[in-house]
Amino acid sequence: MTKPKMRKRRNYFINKQVQGIYALFIIMSVSIISLLVSMEILRSFYKTFGDVGEQSFFNHIDMVFVIKVLLLLILGSLLIGGLSLFASHRIAGPIFRLNSSLKKLTKGELKERVSFRKNDYFQEVAANFNSLAEALETKVVNEQEKIAEMEHKVDDIVKQLELVDFDRETTLVSLEELKRLIEECQRDIREERGF
Repeated sequence: MTKPKMRKRRNYFINKQVQGIYALFIIMSVSIISLLVSMEILRSFYKTFGDVGEQSFFNHIDMVFVIKVLLLLILGSLLIGGLSLFASHRIAGPIFRLNSSLKKLTKGELKERVSFRKNDYFQEVAANFNSLAEALETKVVNEQEKIAEMEHKVDDIVKQLELVDFDRETTLVSLEELKRLIEECQRDIREERGF
């Protein structure tokens, strides 16, 4: 089994649309939750320690405090967005490489193997893909060997028939061997397809 080559991260945006939506969703979720929690804490604080009533809440709002909370929310959201971009790369990168390898495999590049970085997700998928590619390569090589053997037998039969005094017994043996090879191929195909 050929060992897949390890890859290093070159670009954090493998699939800009998927990663962008993922990061935006995380940023928006955290921002909304943080804003709601902050406003509830602020309201609760002024309700407990300030004047009684809802009107006093709006009269006693410390705008510097509110600006600090909003700035912290923005900075926190940006930090979380960056971290989510990093995390999404561990998902988008492997999917991109797997898709690329599948395209190569369908084009007949049977030596194609996929490898992910050590901390990427879907390591088991890469191992399964590589097992599939190896099994497919082995199967195709075996079929090509059988076809080459059949072609060789056909060539032998044709050569014997071209001789003026061909050996009938040798020709029959070659035809029987060719028939056996064809039946073997048919049996392999039936077993593979399940019918």
